Amino acid sequence: MIKKPRWHIHCIPFLVIIIVVGTIWPYTAYSEYWSKWVMKAIYLQWFIYLATSFKFIKPILKNYKALKGLSRTDLWCLSVYFGITFIWLAYIFGAYTSYIVGAISFTFILYIIGLLLALNVSKTLLFFKQKEKYNNKTITQEKAREIENSISILIDKELFLKPNITLSEFASGIKITKHTLSQYLNEQKGKSFNRFINELRVEKAKEYLVVKHNYTMESIGYDSGFNSKSTFFKAFKKVTGLTPLEYQKRNAR
Repeated sequence: MIKKPRWHIHCIPFLVIIIVVGTIWPYTAYSEYWSKWVMKAIYLQWFIYLATSFKFIKPILKNYKALKGLSRTDLWCLSVYFGITFIWLAYIFGAYTSYIVGAISFTFILYIIGLLLALNVSKTLLFFKQKEKYNNKTITQEKAREIENSISILIDKELFLKPNITLSEFASGIKITKHTLSQYLNEQKGKSFNRFINELRVEKAKEYLVVKHNYTMESIGYDSGFNSKSTFFKAFKKVTGLTPLEYQKRNAR
């Protein structure tokens, strides 16, 4: 049974404390007391929540480093977490300069988050329900084997070498929807479509690096399906832990 988030346990006590303190010791009459104790207590509580919340952000960062890709929910969580962290830092350092720094940073972060929401307004219905969508309809083992066999055929045909191959195009090649393919890769392979394609391209590049000694690294990247040198180098480094040149030197024949 999934526990419902009990936000009121965190919000109501602090709200009551602030109201009581603000009534008994109003800021206008006790500004020195507020600056010395109350504000520091607020910043400390803020920091504790940031530190505690990092356990939810850490897996997202690990997925990014592992080329697993980020969902919209992941991007939202990262934006909110680092945005609030930035505001906290601005207020902390603002204590030594001017509190206007904190206010400006808060306005800036609020503007950025609002802009991100506006740009994604057409996709808000799927925004927070991406994972639930997968949970409501699981792929059977039989269906998974069918998809695996179909993918193997496309891999043999080296469809992944097409530089601008899309999730929809790859899915249509095995006669399933792009959502089914995305779900399959996430549930069965634990990776995003981009990571899946990049790993196939890196494997092809590794073959080329061993036999194509007279080719430039850039041409090998293009032949492997990457549309730029920088994308090739970044993907290769993340998958193998080596640069293309380092891999070539270690596996020279």
